[in-house]
Amino acid sequence: MKQPKFSKLVTLSTFFFILALALAACAPAAPTTAPTVVIPVTGATNTPMPQPSATTAPVASTVVNMATDPKLGSFLVDAKGMTLYVYGKDTAGVSNCTGQCLANWPALIANGTLTAGSGVTGTLSSFARPDGTNQVAYNGMPLYYFIADKKAGDTVGQGKGGVWFVAPISGSPFTQPATAPAAFTVMIKNDAKLGDYLTDSKGMTLYLYTQDTPGVSTCTAGCLKYWPALVANGDLTAGPGVAGKLDVITRTDDGSKQVTYNGYPLYYWKKDVNPGDTTGQGVGGIWFVVPPTATTILPTAAPTAVPTAVPASTGPTVMISHDAKMGDFLVDGKGMTLYIFTKDTAGVSNCSGGCLKAWPALVASGNLVAGPGVTGKLGSITRADGIKQVTYNDMPLYYWASDMKPGDMSGQGVGSVWFMMSPTAPIK
Repeated sequence: MKQPKFSKLVTLSTFFFILALALAACAPAAPTTAPTVVIPVTGATNTPMPQPSATTAPVASTVVNMATDPKLGSFLVDAKGMTLYVYGKDTAGVSNCTGQCLANWPALIANGTLTAGSGVTGTLSSFARPDGTNQVAYNGMPLYYFIADKKAGDTVGQGKGGVWFVAPISGSPFTQPATAPAAFTVMIKNDAKLGDYLTDSKGMTLYLYTQDTPGVSTCTAGCLKYWPALVANGDLTAGPGVAGKLDVITRTDDGSKQVTYNGYPLYYWKKDVNPGDTTGQGVGGIWFVVPPTATTILPTAAPTAVPTAVPASTGPTVMISHDAKMGDFLVDGKGMTLYIFTKDTAGVSNCSGGCLKAWPALVASGNLVAGPGVTGKLGSITRADGIKQVTYNDMPLYYWASDMKPGDMSGQGVGSVWFMMSPTAPIK
């Protein structure tokens, strides 16, 4: 009997199903994959799963601490022990220190919360400066650093200009001196060659600048960095034998009170290191120690008006020196090497500002005198600051600040633009 087509299809389907089961049973087992487990949330509160612990970022904070000094008493410092100062021209919540002042006296900037250390009993606050930063204040007075303080405990800024003081824990720094007053503002010292001359209370030599006029200082900016003013701090007191008149002028650049003697603004010289040093004497023919008898500003055009203790130089302005390697080259009357600047042009100096600090001009003082063998033309130009600079064959002449003694020539070839000068041409 013939089977229906439907029965044949069922039979074939069954055969293939049994075959598939047999093959599956013979195949190797597949690796087991862990199922994803969903943990149901129970309870009314959605409790997050515990996460691995992480380090919590510290909260930013500006810390003001207390330091003590046998002379200064208790005053404020930052978290690293750097001294903090207040400015006598500020008022509560207002800083009057901007521009170059702020470059020298950087503000203490608020960073996060303000934290007073042990012993700091006043009120810390902050206020917005015009540049958008927030400066820290103590009892309303803005706080600053001093750029010359290099390490914790330095208090170089104390008393600067009579307006900068360490920030005291209590009381006003402007009504009571934080340091013991000096015995004398000006004293007299004697030197076998120079005779009597003025010093400060520590014996550091004081100088006058012949470009000044009575009661007016013309030494500013770069000049003042090399010749710092003697600044009044408290009452002016004359030592024994100081018969001249002590007074002060208010400087127009920083507002400090500079001491004068019979009208002379008084200065230090940066290169004097110890009491009794007089290395600034005669520099440029315009800086001199101050004799107690000085009564007028010394005119630069009249070297005979130099005090009797300071004999006028009669030596040559420019001389010739010799070196086995360099040959003949120009020096000043004391043997210090002279240089020319290849960026200058005839009769024009293009060295100013920071350049002039590193390469001081050879200044004309009185008549220009050529030493033996100096065959070129000596002349002078008037610089923007009023100083007359010596020229040789119309090229301005300079020193190099790193040359310390006659014969030094360390400025030769600096920057490929500074060269020593032979009697006839630059030495390259």
